[in-house]
Amino acid sequence: MVGQLLVRGQLAGKSYTVTREWMDGSPAEATGSRETQEANPDDAVLPADKLPFVTASNASMFVFDLRNDSPIVKELTGGPLTEYQFIPHSCQG
Repeated sequence: MVGQLLVRGQLAGKSYTVTREWMDGSPAEATGSRETQEANPDDAVLPADKLPFVTASNASMFVFDLRNDSPIVKELTGGPLTEYQFIPHSCQG
């Protein structure tokens, strides 16, 4: 199984994209961050009606704990936000 989740947001006036990627094998999951690049198709903003909702059943997928990622993964993929944790504040029922 392979997948990718990207969340775009702003911090201190800059736009960033945080990512979670997973695959079979090792490492099975990696989180990372990068400054958003408008020309990158992965960083495009989707229309509001196409955005996923954070719910109680999928909220764990939207936790980006870059600060506590495993050292080797953090070194390889951490990016500029390696000392941050992003946890959903609330979700739909």
